[in-house]
Parts: sequence; structure tokens; C-alpha cells
Amino acid sequence: MERKRDEPFGKTLLTSILGPERGGEGHYESRFKGKWVQLSNPDRARPKPAEGSNADRKTRRRDQRLVKRARQMETRNTHQRFTDSRDAGKVNSNEPTTSKIADREGERDEDDGKPLSRRKRKQMGLEGKVDQHTSYESFLPIHQLWLSYMHRLLHLIELDGSPNVQLFSLSDDQSIFMQPHQVSAVQATLTKADLCGAPIVVSRASNPALVGLEGLTVQETEGTFVIVNRKNQIKTIPKQGSIFILQVKLPDTLVEALRKRSSTPSASPSGADTLQVPLFGNQLTNNVQTRATKKYKQRRTIDL
Repeated sequence: MERKRDEPFGKTLLTSILGPERGGEGHYESRFKGKWVQLSNPDRARPKPAEGSNADRKTRRRDQRLVKRARQMETRNTHQRFTDSRDAGKVNSNEPTTSKIADREGERDEDDGKPLSRRKRKQMGLEGKVDQHTSYESFLPIHQLWLSYMHRLLHLIELDGSPNVQLFSLSDDQSIFMQPHQVSAVQATLTKADLCGAPIVVSRASNPALVGLEGLTVQETEGTFVIVNRKNQIKTIPKQGSIFILQVKLPDTLVEALRKRSSTPSASPSGADTLQVPLFGNQLTNNVQTRATKKYKQRRTIDL
């Protein structure tokens, strides 16, 4: 087929391959006209990219992944051969044992200097679902540790051990309340704190069935709180669209110092020695590491 003088080469080539009866000219007009088409020989070796270019870095990363995958397959096959021979009662002394394989993997992780991946943490049992047999009493020691951590974090107790009475006041019914200008500062501090072991109560939620649930925090994820109540029941509460009441029991020394400062001491009502701080779940939808570096912003309303 002869090519016309002003006709593009691509149009001539496509028409000669498909033929006019198969719409070669129409394919060219709709799919190839005005575009760059590279015609290359598939049997020709790929040219080596320039050193330092993006293509060179991609090629290096691809080769590293292939080498890493080959090492993993070698380790897996060696472990499988050792397991099969152990089950058959014929352990070969020349084969590397499981401890040697683990040592090699540990050395490789140390050489890489990278943290454990999420898959490895799950395999080692460091991350996963909460045991359904977890009881409320088993988390009381962790709750006591969290209380002492909160007393230091909120400066309820000074470094010398004396109570900080400047943050609180007593009402007429002998109930303890915090100064209004201190509430937002406490909320900002608690949003960056570790809440594992904290007693929380669901005050408001987009799901009405969750309102009123309370217990000790067993696990905190990026989007949920996992708590255990006094009936040893595990409950998962989403943070998004929920408002929680965090309960912090005040130190006995602080309560006694405030009562002594009062002119008319009397019996305190139940729950008067507990600091209750509202926390908005929408501002807690991050893990602890991210919240520690995130700036707290107080909002007027949060849609539920």
C-alpha cells in the first residue's frame, strides 16, 4: 500500500494492518491521532537508565524487593524442612535450627534499623484483639498505676509530694470543682495522654444504645475504645460522634487539704472526690503517638 505524500506514517501503518474494511482509518482518528506512539522491538534489551534518575531508583528498589523476597522464601523453606524432619524424627544436624533462623532474622532487622511491622507485631502477639476472658479485677492494678500517672500529669501533686490546692475550690455543699480557666487546659492535656486503664463513661453518642456504658479502658485504637465493665463484659465504643466523661479520683491528701481550708466542714456527698472531665471523641480519633504532637483546638459544638 502506497503512502500519500502528506499522510502520517501511523495512519498508513494502521490502515495497512487492519484494512479499510475493518475501520483502520476510523481507529486512527479516534484513538491515535495527536498522540505519541512508541514503536519498539520487544526482543531488544531494555536500555539501562541514567544513574541517579527516578527510573534508576525504581529499578534499585525493585531489585532490593526481589532479593528480600528470595531471602524470605529461603528462610521459610528451611524452616519447613526442619519442621518436616522433626516430625519424622530425623533431625539433620547440618540443617539450621529454628533458633538460628530467628537469630538471622533478628540480625537482619537490627541491620535494617526499622521498627517492627504490623504483621510482625501480630505474629509476636504484641497487637491484636482483647482476650474475651479479661476481667474487671485484673485491670484494677493498671488503673491504680494510671491514677498515679494522672496525678503527676495534671499537677495534682507537687514534686515534693504536697497537694496542689490552687486548682480547686469547694462549693457550699462541700463538692470539689475545678476553676473554670483550668478546664480547657486539663482537656488539652488529657487528649495527649495515655488512656489505657482510665475509667470512662459514655455521656452522649450518635448511637443511643451506647449512652451510659462505663468501665476501665482495656485497649485504645485509632477509632475506638475497648472497655471492660464490672460484669466482666468487653465493649467496643467508637470515638467518632461520642462524648466521654473521664473520671479521675483525686488524691486523699488533696481532698483533706481542701476540707481543712473550708470554714464549715461537713460530710461530703458521694463522688465529690472525683474529677470528671468531658472529652470529645472526635478530637481523639488518632493514636497516642499522633495526639502527643497534635495541637488541641477547642470547638464550640460537635455534631452528633
